[in-house]
Amino acid sequence: MKRKIMKISLLTIVLCVAISSFAYAHTFGGKWGSNVGWWLDSSNSYYSTFQSATSHWNNAANNVSYYQTTMTSATVIPTVDFYGSTGWDGYGKPGPDPFSGTYTYGEVKLNRTYTDNYASNKKVAVATHELGHILGLAHTGTTSYQSIMYNSAGYAYDNWGIYYPVSHDTTDINNLYP
Repeated sequence: MKRKIMKISLLTIVLCVAISSFAYAHTFGGKWGSNVGWWLDSSNSYYSTFQSATSHWNNAANNVSYYQTTMTSATVIPTVDFYGSTGWDGYGKPGPDPFSGTYTYGEVKLNRTYTDNYASNKKVAVATHELGHILGLAHTGTTSYQSIMYNSAGYAYDNWGIYYPVSHDTTDINNLYP
């Protein structure tokens, strides 16, 4: 009888840990303590891409948002350049430690080697995906449901036609910032 109770107790603990970790399964582990200021020169050809991407996150998230600010006070300044045939079209990382603590800055890059040939909404998909990382979201890694945070924003756009946070992404961002 004691053995059966031990097994049931152990199973209950494992299930509780698994269920509670699932709620934040698609986050890095850290988050921003306040809203996120971004800046990009308005003459940059990707300016409207980032305006759309930040607007999409602002519409999805209840308790965190992006706002435009000056270059000297921005915590996120996207760089859009030709990085060559790297295999990545975008890169986003919050800092100083993506996996814990409070974020104080973010690094976002879009690789024009690839993205210059993309349709306008596919560029927005890449920017939205990378800005999702800046907020603390990780890749979903599954095609069993649609997500802008799937491993590849290009795949999300090409296969599902999404370039903005969808239901799963909205749930993840609002679980991270309740």
